[in-house]
Amino acid sequence: MIIDLLAAKQIDEQITERELNGYEAAVRHITANNFQNVATRVHIKEFGTDSIICDKQVEGIRIGDTVEINSSKFNNGLYVVDSVTGDTVKLIGAYFYSETPSAAVTLTKVEYPADVINGVIKILKFDVKTRDNIGVKSRTVARWSETYHDITAGGNNENGYPASLFSFLNKYKRLRF
Repeated sequence: MIIDLLAAKQIDEQITERELNGYEAAVRHITANNFQNVATRVHIKEFGTDSIICDKQVEGIRIGDTVEINSSKFNNGLYVVDSVTGDTVKLIGAYFYSETPSAAVTLTKVEYPADVINGVIKILKFDVKTRDNIGVKSRTVARWSETYHDITAGGNNENGYPASLFSFLNKYKRLRF
């Protein structure tokens, strides 16, 4: 997870974990970058119901870290670590499908740089600040008139936000193949 739910709730009391997952998916999609730390990659030997057993002792992964499972038939995805004991990693909210993993199935730690985290925080703050004005171009009460900038005009937006809010991702963009 890019930002912990408790930290995000300090910015926006109404935010949900699903929305944070959406921000994370948007960042990964826009950049075509998984932000994986390949130095903390282990091969998965077996899937339990909510945990995995790796081929060796798991080092460099702690409680609360985001990890990604790759090359699995059914269990690919991002998960948050609940506990690590030797070669076993228990994941929060995971309910794995039973499968015999091939040698290519891996568990890799995901680490987002500080500027990516700060960029997402700025997007959250922008969302809180402009939430009440979305879709409103102007208001008039008696002789008082307010006109708002139309952020969706001209196609210069990304996921409904001004493209400039996502400029922090430019240096992390990778080519898609």
